[in-house]
Amino acid sequence: MKKTSLNQILFVLFSLLSGYFFLQVLVSPPLQMPLYSAALALLIAAGVLVSLRVFEGWRRLVAVPLFLPGFIIGYLVGTVLFLQPLPHTPPPVVELPANKAGAGFTAVIYFTHGEPPTYEKAIPAWKHTIQELDEDGVPFIPYPLRPFFFNAIRSEFVKAGGSHHNAIHSRTMLKLEQMMSSAHPDLRFYLSFIDDRPHPDEAVAQAVRDGAAKIILANVFLTESSHTQEGEEMVAGLNLEQLGIPVCITYPLWNSDHLIDMFVQQSEQVRRNIPREKVGILLVAHGQAPESDAIYPKQTKQETDFRLAIRGRLVEQGYPAQNVSLAWMEYRKPTPQDGLRSLLEQDVELVLVYSSSISAEGIHSTYEIPEMLSEVELPAGVRLINLGAWNDHPLVLQALAERIEACLNP
Repeated sequence: MKKTSLNQILFVLFSLLSGYFFLQVLVSPPLQMPLYSAALALLIAAGVLVSLRVFEGWRRLVAVPLFLPGFIIGYLVGTVLFLQPLPHTPPPVVELPANKAGAGFTAVIYFTHGEPPTYEKAIPAWKHTIQELDEDGVPFIPYPLRPFFFNAIRSEFVKAGGSHHNAIHSRTMLKLEQMMSSAHPDLRFYLSFIDDRPHPDEAVAQAVRDGAAKIILANVFLTESSHTQEGEEMVAGLNLEQLGIPVCITYPLWNSDHLIDMFVQQSEQVRRNIPREKVGILLVAHGQAPESDAIYPKQTKQETDFRLAIRGRLVEQGYPAQNVSLAWMEYRKPTPQDGLRSLLEQDVELVLVYSSSISAEGIHSTYEIPEMLSEVELPAGVRLINLGAWNDHPLVLQALAERIEACLNP
């Protein structure tokens, strides 16, 4: 093979690999990213050296335009490989225990959203979310640009120091189990997530193997949504009724008096001696795309009704209605920034911010919403306190216990 032909092949190969490694720089885990960055720099340098051999004189000016097609192809191939749909996981096999001695307890499947603690573990969760949006026909970032979305997610995980979402739910579940154990010693609790493992059907299968005679799927969600529907479908797919194991599903928490009261109680505790008319309260809901309202029609209404109920309870306590602002984190307006600006017009001294739809602290409540609000300059003398998600507040435990009791005493 002629030396010129070999250099041309190397030039094309380096351009393809440069595009692929650029993709890896965008989406790889934080510890791997410097390695891919170094490899990308070497490939580009090698491409420049080879181009000097392939092209002479003024023709070297076309080296960059000729490098770009290979770079783009390599990037797109890498994108397709990275965004491969997640394989369908068959439902777990449900096996009754061989020895039923001591069996017959009621299993509470504590079922919530889930957010893995690190970016690399969160990649499958975000792929699952994107697949769900695509299947529902909800507009999302154009396919070739989706690696930049994952790059932004990685940056958020790094800046936030990871997510404690799942750990908080584990703690909440243990507290709930301890609280209910004296009245219901036959209850056993199992943690499950929609966007992490174990999934609710996996937790149910384990509970049945342990000897559960009844299953309670406890929805630790605010609204009826795609998440609650998917979890319920997972459990329904196990056909537990054929094994003589009844299933009860608890209702989401948007109309729970205990949960509504939590916002009032926290506001009262944090404001201390500041007059209520000088306190602004920002309730930030999650929000779903308007296109999703036709598929999951209750989520938007329930998020709205929940916050209106909180506002009503706060007004009963003496907070001015105009000092309680409602905003949406995604897809809808007013934005958190809009909501904060409207509160600052009321001459408040303290602004309390709640991620009203988030069950436990995660990237949304600890990083994204505070970042949005940082765009609004606070006047001198005004403090802003981010009270975040529900977490394991005692009234959250009472709200969940009340729902579970409804299944125990129908």
